[in-house]
Amino acid sequence: MTDIEQQFLNDLDNQLWRAADKLRSNLDAANYKHVVLGLIFLKYVSDAFEERQQELTELFQKDDDDNIYYLPREDYDSDEDYQQAIAEELEIGDYYTEKNVFWVGQFALAEGKQGGQYYTPKSIVTLIVEMLEPYKGRVYDPAMGSGGFFVSSDKFIEKHASVKHYNASEQKKQISVYGQESNPTTWKLAAMNMVIRGIDFNFGKKNADSFLDDQHPDLRADFVMTNPPFNMKDWWHEKLADDPRWTINTNGQKHVLTPPTGNANFAWMLHMLYHLAPTGSMALLLANGSMSSNTNNEGEIRKTLVEQDLVECMVALPGQLFTNTQIPA
Repeated sequence: MTDIEQQFLNDLDNQLWRAADKLRSNLDAANYKHVVLGLIFLKYVSDAFEERQQELTELFQKDDDDNIYYLPREDYDSDEDYQQAIAEELEIGDYYTEKNVFWVGQFALAEGKQGGQYYTPKSIVTLIVEMLEPYKGRVYDPAMGSGGFFVSSDKFIEKHASVKHYNASEQKKQISVYGQESNPTTWKLAAMNMVIRGIDFNFGKKNADSFLDDQHPDLRADFVMTNPPFNMKDWWHEKLADDPRWTINTNGQKHVLTPPTGNANFAWMLHMLYHLAPTGSMALLLANGSMSSNTNNEGEIRKTLVEQDLVECMVALPGQLFTNTQIPA
């Protein structure tokens, strides 16, 4: 894409957002997004449908030995029957392609604090994906938001195809996506995001709390990545007291590391470790206070994780990366 084309798209995005901002009048962005994102999705599906329909119509009539869509005209008694056959084939086709028009970042900015529930800055998502290099295997995000890590993993495979000398479309088939999200609207946004990009996914049977209603209890993923809510306080329930996720087994030793009930930072980390395959890799974003806090067993948990060689590195990020919080990560 040329600089001129990119500038045109950026200007178009800004114009569309200003138009949407005027239309919503006094309606909060948190509520308005349900209308706008739904309309954008329907518009996308409509356009993609028409584009794909035209492509398939041409394929149905193209006589080529390698064309599996070809419908020979001589197999039908009349032109009317032939066109009817094409129409029937189109009704059962798959018309979704890999594009995305969500303005998730804009809504996160407009909503302020609540926007962080589903939006992680692209730069951070890209950094984590580039570090883990998910070329193939099971990818899991227990606080997936709108599915940014999955989209970035998909793009990662495309980006490195020429260097690694593989077919991107075939390589993508080697990736399985698993996610969970408690917010019902965001859970649906993530599903829409996957659908219009052509990414197969398993987000569980419903939106649910990852701690209290784990939708993937038996999953052991090759790559686990997430940006969970920072310093989440109201997460604990008494039924989690003896949860197996707080126990790690390394070198024949068992370590019970029950996380603090008033802060979920290390609970997220232990939850991810529990779902990590023996040879897997994981990365998560936490408030940088997690690197030094000794409150309610946090220091002991951190010490054990380091001593058991479960921590490869910690990366301190610059400030001002988030639209909705000044907490450093």
